[in-house]
Amino acid sequence: MQALVLIGCASWGRSCALRVLAEVGDASLAPKVIPSLQDDSDKVRVEAIRALGRLGGEEAVKHLVRVSEKDPAGCLRAEAMRLLRTVGTGQPGVLEAARRGLNDSSRDVRSLAARLLGIFQDSKSILPLLKAMADPIGVSARARRMPSSISGIRRSEP
Repeated sequence: MQALVLIGCASWGRSCALRVLAEVGDASLAPKVIPSLQDDSDKVRVEAIRALGRLGGEEAVKHLVRVSEKDPAGCLRAEAMRLLRTVGTGQPGVLEAARRGLNDSSRDVRSLAARLLGIFQDSKSILPLLKAMADPIGVSARARRMPSSISGIRRSEP
């Protein structure tokens, strides 16, 4: 964290420092990355999101869930949702975040949430996925490709 403060206001420098922290790959570094999720720069925030995705661990996943739901930038919410597919499976709160993501204002977030739900194959996700299939933009194609093993129901192709 001290290194990020010393770099000062240059967002490119903060972004590069976050990339280096991500390369270390030690989940215990996640608390050092988390404050960067509040940075004014989208570039810094995306690198913080990616760093948490590389570091993994329960703390990182908890913050990726929060970003996937609350970041003002749709592209950053989508990046957090995308990374939850790799580091969030089986972690607390991820399944619920994916269900809520089906209602996000960003088409990309909705689509990635549908893909994440496909990994879980949870019976409680069937109804939200069926509703998502009615989405004329984005989710419907992905939701139609969800495995029928989730419910044992065969879907007819349009």
